[in-house]
Amino acid sequence: TCPPPPPPPSQSSSPSKPAAPHLFELRLMPCLPPSTFPLVKLAPDRNAVRTVQHAQPVAGPRETAAQQQQHLSKEREQEAALLPTPTYNTSVVADCCALLHAALLQCALQANPKLADGLLLLKVWARQHGLSAAQTADGLDGHMLAMLMVHLAERGKLSSSMTPLQMLRAALHALSDPVAGLPKGIAMTPQPPEQLFGIVHAAAHTLLAPFSPVSSSHHGSTQTSAAAADALAHAACDGLPPSSAAPNLATFRKQASSSGAGVFIDPSGHCNLAAHMGRASLAAVAAAAKTTLALLDAPADADEAVAAAFLTPTSHTSSADYVWAVAVAHASAGSMTSHREQQPGRNAPRGEDDAGASGLCGDRNAWRDAEAAVESLARAALTDRATWVHAVRQPLQAAPVEHLQLGLLRPRAPGAVLLEARLDPTQALRLVDVGPAADDTKAAAKFRAFWGEASELRRFQDGKINEAVVWPAAQGARHTIPDRVLEFAFARHRPGSGPGTVLGCSSVLNAALRAHDPHSSLMLLAPGMGEQLGGPEDTDNAAVTSARLIDAALVKLGKQLRSLEGLVLKVVGVQPQSSAIRQTSPCPPKPHPLANTMATAAGGAKKKGAKGDVNGGALGGFDGGRLPRCLEPVDVLVQIENSGRWPSDPQAFKKMKAALGLQLAEALEKSYGLITQTSEDAVDVFADGFAFRLTLYSGRDEALMARLASDMLSRPAPNAAPLPAAAGPGGLNAGAGSDAASPAVSPESMPLIRNWHHGLVQAVGGANPAYAPTVRLAHRWLGTHLLSNHFAEEAVELLVAAAFTGPSVCPPPGSRVTGFLRFLQLLARHPWGSRPLVVDPERQLTSAQRNELQRRFDERRTAALGPESPGRLPAMYICTPRDPGSSHWTHCRPGQDALSHTVALARRCHASLTAILEHSAAQTVAAAAPSTPASSPASAASAAAPVVQELSRVALEAAFKPRLEDFDLLLTLRPEALPRAHNALSPAVSASSAMSRRRRRQPDTLSAVLDEEGPDKPPKRARAFLDAFPEKAVESRGPDALRAELLVGFDPLPHLLAALEERLGSGSPAVAPAGSTSMSSAGPLAALCADATGGQQVVGIKWSPAAFLPAPSRATSCHTALPCAATSLLAATPSSSSAAAAAAPLAVPNMVQILKEVQQIGEGIVDDSSAVRSCSKLPR
Repeated sequence: TCPPPPPPPSQSSSPSKPAAPHLFELRLMPCLPPSTFPLVKLAPDRNAVRTVQHAQPVAGPRETAAQQQQHLSKEREQEAALLPTPTYNTSVVADCCALLHAALLQCALQANPKLADGLLLLKVWARQHGLSAAQTADGLDGHMLAMLMVHLAERGKLSSSMTPLQMLRAALHALSDPVAGLPKGIAMTPQPPEQLFGIVHAAAHTLLAPFSPVSSSHHGSTQTSAAAADALAHAACDGLPPSSAAPNLATFRKQASSSGAGVFIDPSGHCNLAAHMGRASLAAVAAAAKTTLALLDAPADADEAVAAAFLTPTSHTSSADYVWAVAVAHASAGSMTSHREQQPGRNAPRGEDDAGASGLCGDRNAWRDAEAAVESLARAALTDRATWVHAVRQPLQAAPVEHLQLGLLRPRAPGAVLLEARLDPTQALRLVDVGPAADDTKAAAKFRAFWGEASELRRFQDGKINEAVVWPAAQGARHTIPDRVLEFAFARHRPGSGPGTVLGCSSVLNAALRAHDPHSSLMLLAPGMGEQLGGPEDTDNAAVTSARLIDAALVKLGKQLRSLEGLVLKVVGVQPQSSAIRQTSPCPPKPHPLANTMATAAGGAKKKGAKGDVNGGALGGFDGGRLPRCLEPVDVLVQIENSGRWPSDPQAFKKMKAALGLQLAEALEKSYGLITQTSEDAVDVFADGFAFRLTLYSGRDEALMARLASDMLSRPAPNAAPLPAAAGPGGLNAGAGSDAASPAVSPESMPLIRNWHHGLVQAVGGANPAYAPTVRLAHRWLGTHLLSNHFAEEAVELLVAAAFTGPSVCPPPGSRVTGFLRFLQLLARHPWGSRPLVVDPERQLTSAQRNELQRRFDERRTAALGPESPGRLPAMYICTPRDPGSSHWTHCRPGQDALSHTVALARRCHASLTAILEHSAAQTVAAAAPSTPASSPASAASAAAPVVQELSRVALEAAFKPRLEDFDLLLTLRPEALPRAHNALSPAVSASSAMSRRRRRQPDTLSAVLDEEGPDKPPKRARAFLDAFPEKAVESRGPDALRAELLVGFDPLPHLLAALEERLGSGSPAVAPAGSTSMSSAGPLAALCADATGGQQVVGIKWSPAAFLPAPSRATSCHTALPCAATSLLAATPSSSSAAAAAAPLAVPNMVQILKEVQQIGEGIVDDSSAVRSCSKLPR
């Protein structure tokens, strides 16, 4: 047997000096003339590899045509028992035709110089979308794309009057046309050898110009060039058989149909330029070309379409929905060929199938056979779940001499095959694979042979009895079903291998959605409800189930509200507005045992049930269980009848609505026994374990709120940044009866805008099952990097919606990992300073309207950069059909500094996570693959769990581990004082754990000073328990007493940030701070960063460098200022703006005093403070 030929030999020549950006590498590639081998014998249906060489008479030049035909017929009879070797034959023919193809390209460029720009644009497009041969060996190589442009020029589809973009469109049409394009097969116009000789001779002068010697005699130089051109033309064309001897297109198509290769025949008729491409790569190229054409032909925004087509790079993990790493041993690659339709030994006679078991392969490299077998088996296992399955072909390189038994070529990263797939969103997550009917014995036997003991006969509701395979999974874990399918299929059909050889990446980030809490409120629920929520650790499943429970409770409450009698204005509609219902909340509310009706509470108090039964009245002794004290409100908009008697004064209007709210609460208590809490802005109702926050809305609300909002936006923005918690009705972040300061009306509280946003998010989530988990991951990512207070909840949902529905060559993400990578890529690559982000999933905006949005953005940016501008342009400018001016969710936050920090973090996390999923996953599964066969799908999944956990740990640390070195001071918060402390992440990515390790490893001088001079232990009134009721209180007090202490929507973190904001003067850099209390006129003293989701229980403080410049001190802050020693010297500097300022003493902030005030402000909440970077020589 003979191994396949290696890549064409080459010799590189580069400068001896270190490489620089302007230098290049010269690669010399020797080419064979066509006369070296008879090209007729290298047809795709011929066998060019012999096991035994027979002595055959060689056809001489004097033999007649009849004798040559007789020899040819004898050879064909001998080869009838041998299988063809198309891969080997094509590689040899390609080497022989390289000079001919270069000449054809040169002639086309001479006829149309603009062809070069179109070709470069086509190569950029292929590389950006992961379709080039540099990213996958079966992709589009530059040689093939060049010949495609030559073919289009010969057919008259490219002219000199066309622009490069028009040429690209013609090439994309040829790549995607299923009738006359590459998917069907392309054949260039066949040309006789004499005509090809003339073409090569005409192009030879240009080809040889760089290598022609410089001669002083013009006549001698001309003769030398002519001789060289003749020699090149003879070398390129001598030995080319006539066009009639070339195999026809049907021969190539027949061979390609059996191997799945592409067809692109050159003018000689012997070389297939697309033979290296497989069925999956051809489908990917056609789909990407078709989508790009649709983007360019009818773009909603031309700039966004061009950016999506040429400026946005895609990787395997961001373009495919699911990615797996499949462990493949090189020696056993041939054993997988039994799962293909026909894989006998290619260099053996028909009927002998022993070559596949050896390390050598007569036609194709053994690793290529393994990749094809992995792809075939995965396609058979996924069936119609997947619309596209592709095994990424690794580039091959020469093997060391000591490993020649495995072939001359070997992959760069042996051990695992990277498998990618795009799934059908309607079929991917189904629980049952329905097979053939029981009476179809042949098909049923084939189905059982593939699935083994996992297959069973089942009767369905429509009466059918079919073979079926069931994949049981909870609602929140159904995204792992494709992983389990492949794990079982490969464990069953790979001899000598077992579970754990397939590593799926769909669940590597699930740990970011789980709470690292040893106790859980699920232990306190009614029997059976804990199983519905999926257990204490399954927060992802709890989000889905909680949304269903909330929806059912809301339907019941809506019926009760509409049936109330005796109200001044009846209730006509109930509409949810909470992110918990749309399953995007990072902390979904769970049923609370005390949030029930009066009848349930009274009945429970009389029963005094068993120990541990909350509803039975015995609230103590839950074996370590926790009873939450704070409830997340579920925002609901209650629409009441219209009336013309509403007062026109805003304050009177607000008081009138509050009175209607009191009447509504009283009616609910009397009619249905519901427990209510009322405030001036909302009515909180306890029903079925949840706290519903009702906001009344009438037809006059929108006009009044719009007027107030416009008045508020016309005034200078306040210095205090918006609070990070979910805003309640009327802009309040606290529960009923809270006195938290907030504006009279905020853009977020406009009911119709919130309703429209809720409908938009639900529409995107309904069309894309991976949308809601991706939003939760985005919230967790922003929280773990202490950026939650800089991004509104609705802004995050819009960002993820843009990643799912924005212009892209790739289809919408089908998994949470792909969606999260697209979200990071959008943050990192969108030009926030020059273009607005338009979120329009339903395509409501026309091209003219989008251009108008861009024009308004440019005008506002120009005005904001002016010398007299207050700087009112939002740093993150997000436009929607209902918010064309970005005046709702991103008007005040994030600031420019926070956005720049977020963009840098997104770029770093995207690169790290992509490298881990594409490279580390393959290395992990190759090193950890066991060798025990699986007996069932459950055993396969359990055996693969340790491998998945290891990859999940690495991915979690790469994407979710905070960078504490980006902050100057970290405040550790007391977990008992935070209502979301139970949502803390794993210690591996916990900032609190990292702070403790840092302080033990490197003592901090500034922290030591604070510890010595800090306040005493806070009093008992400042040490409240908000995460859960203390166990002693639960055991000793009844449900009525505990219910009275429940806090709805209360979170002390926003109030702490507001107080620190006021003291440190940290405002949003995008808005000019007003009334800053900082000592320096340079701006805010510090920026605050926190996690509103509870994952990181710290507050990060970043000092502003400009705030530490000497500046005139103020009377209100002299106690926290240090006077400068050289005051007179500094006062005489030209920076003084007036004589009064020059005469005032200059000072800088007193860090120790400021930090002591910070500790006093956070008394009872702040547990400790630690300076990340402080001077080691600070006196103690």
